[in-house]
Amino acid sequence: MEPISKRDPIKMQRKVKLPETLITKLTHLPESGMGYQNVTVTLKDGTKLTKKKVVNSEFLLLQKTEHYDTQDFKNIELENK
Repeated sequence: MEPISKRDPIKMQRKVKLPETLITKLTHLPESGMGYQNVTVTLKDGTKLTKKKVVNSEFLLLQKTEHYDTQDFKNIELENK
């Protein structure tokens, strides 16, 4: 087994599609970098997921250990720079 520091962080993530309403909202907001936005996501139960990344205004990147799905998301906001 390779050390954690050598593991590819991309392989430790999964992409979850956002609801259409949140995709539409993000398409009208500026990017944080090339093709991505740094966001805080509010879940329907009120939990806030901070310091998350959305790619192409459509896919939220989550750790493989985070078990949320499209129907769990209520709101999304850009993180302050």
